[in-house]
Amino acid sequence: MIRKNQGKINTAFVFIDALIVAGCLYALRLEISVIYILALTAVHLFCYYKFGFYKSHRAVRFLHEWGSIAKACLSAFAVTLVLIFFFEGDSYGFAAYFAALNLAALTVYKYTVRRLLRFIRSRGYNIKHLVIVGKNSHTEKFIDKIERQRGFGYRIAGIFGDNSLNGIPFLGDIAGLDGYLKDTRIDEVVITVPDDGGPLLKIIDTCNLYGVKFTVFLDIFSIFNDRFYVFDFENMQGVSAHKTPLENSRALKRLFDIAFSLTVLIPCSPVMALTYLLVKATSKGPGIYKQPRMGIGRRQFVMYKFRSMKEGSAINKPAEKNDARLTPIGAFIRKYSIDELPQLFNVLKGDMSWVGPRPEIPCHADRFQKEIPLYMVKHYIKPGITGWAQINGLRGNTSIEERLKYDLYYMENWSFWFDIKIILQTLYKGIFNENAY
Repeated sequence: MIRKNQGKINTAFVFIDALIVAGCLYALRLEISVIYILALTAVHLFCYYKFGFYKSHRAVRFLHEWGSIAKACLSAFAVTLVLIFFFEGDSYGFAAYFAALNLAALTVYKYTVRRLLRFIRSRGYNIKHLVIVGKNSHTEKFIDKIERQRGFGYRIAGIFGDNSLNGIPFLGDIAGLDGYLKDTRIDEVVITVPDDGGPLLKIIDTCNLYGVKFTVFLDIFSIFNDRFYVFDFENMQGVSAHKTPLENSRALKRLFDIAFSLTVLIPCSPVMALTYLLVKATSKGPGIYKQPRMGIGRRQFVMYKFRSMKEGSAINKPAEKNDARLTPIGAFIRKYSIDELPQLFNVLKGDMSWVGPRPEIPCHADRFQKEIPLYMVKHYIKPGITGWAQINGLRGNTSIEERLKYDLYYMENWSFWFDIKIILQTLYKGIFNENAY
């Protein structure tokens, strides 16, 4: 069984990780003390442990694992800088070279180990043996994934409580699980009973009695879209269909929005003044166009733009290439997003943020709400001047469904650095975009 050897395997991984740290130091040909090498190695191993290096990753994609690798190396790099400050003084260049080399070496090593283990497992070695208890909407999907992904290294010994699944040995009624676990060593129990607290609690108690790891897939989880998130509320656990990491960082985002808007507003003021005069001089109508949009919590607000269309033009249809409604200067300011600059005042007012889903006209939002599942979920957060969808080419008359995918990804994966990345990419991707007209 896996449990018997897992400690030895993890010990080997720790030893190899330590060798990689030492090897990278040696490769840089640095004359540093043994104590310093041991300190750096200990720091790295601690970071590796904190970021889950020594947990099982057999059913996790490598990109997810690499994210943990990068975070661990970044954390170790920060501690290394502190150590250098106290012990070395002027070796910050070394720290950067070492961090880059260590990250590259770890990436190659972890990917190679993953491919090797997948190959070994597909040949019937390093296998985890599972039993399934009960049947619900997840059972057959789970079995299908196990059968298709042989490299995960799972084998199903049988199922309790249901004999309708072809190819899966029937082990008897659920009541027989107690005797089975008592006489048989198994790595894990997968519980897929219908949502009934009584039997579920009894099965969990049985697994705990014999010290067998268990995983629960309940029918209720199937009502959520693709995934769900467990959160704590005063020692109570709840489940949500969407996570919003921004929820706890709204003050930070707001502070950045105000500071960055004021910083941009100063150098852009001459451009905005000139644009306003040109719009007024080349066509009839106001220089600033005001339009109702839908914001956070479905609350409506007035969004500001430099007017780019002739007065009286229909506004409910997206602009197209060579659109006859555009003013002489309208096509130019739309192409380079100059028409969006007045939205700096929307940000300062608090209606919008620098980064977020683009706000929609209320009547369009009402229609999309009926036509596109999850469309209104993007209103959990403030709309933005730019967004993850826009820098990926989804501006102007492009697919609303595709935009929504990017908006929801941004909402569920928000970080301050993600915002910075989007703003920087907007300078060369979002502004100069072939779909902007």
